[in-house]
Amino acid sequence: YEYPDKSKLDNDAPPEGYPYLENMGDILERWPQDELDNPPSPIVERLYHFNYSDPIERDMALKFRDAELPFKVYDVPEITAAGIKWTDEYLTSNFDDDDSNTQSHGKCQES
Repeated sequence: YEYPDKSKLDNDAPPEGYPYLENMGDILERWPQDELDNPPSPIVERLYHFNYSDPIERDMALKFRDAELPFKVYDVPEITAAGIKWTDEYLTSNFDDDDSNTQSHGKCQES
């Protein structure tokens, strides 16, 4: 992947003209729909990615949010913890109504 360069971001505001739009014809020319198993290299990412655990990057993400602009965040501790905790076994033991001690009702779908 090739990501946008965050070093050029102004700490006070998102860049003018963001998000950078591209017409669908150009996207399909670069990666034809009949070639889904052969993506272009590198895949050029248009959205900024911010590390939630880095206070400076988190502040930038908040500015994008306040400006109602799209972005992605990664390294969010709560999401990482949920991914570790919410296994199929955890869901089954906490949501199957076979156990009369649980407060929840219903069934989880096992994969």
